[in-house]
Amino acid sequence: MRLALLLPLVLVAACGGDDLPTTAELHGDWVNDDAGTTRQFSFAVSAGAEAYTLFSYPTGETPVEVQAGTYFVEDGILVTDVVTGTGAGTMFGNDILGWTGTTLTLESDSATSGERTYTKL
Repeated sequence: MRLALLLPLVLVAACGGDDLPTTAELHGDWVNDDAGTTRQFSFAVSAGAEAYTLFSYPTGETPVEVQAGTYFVEDGILVTDVVTGTGAGTMFGNDILGWTGTTLTLESDSATSGERTYTKL
């Protein structure tokens, strides 16, 4: 009888550990400040598609658009298809290393730690 009561708890715990954002949960602005540089993702629906814009600028300065395009989340990866800006015509995939609903941690080859954590504004 005790085993029957514990089994549902184990199943719930096993299913709840790998939360990943949906495209809709990413809607909004996400900011990372690192060594005097601010990176900002803006996710929204535009012309019926999931769209993003990435800005990079010295912290406290005016945002500068780096690239824009469409995106989706698949198998724990944020996939961006760059339409304009740096890397136009290229698709990128960044592993989603962490997600809380207010923070998003992505792998980043350009970060010294190998990852960047973005906070939702």
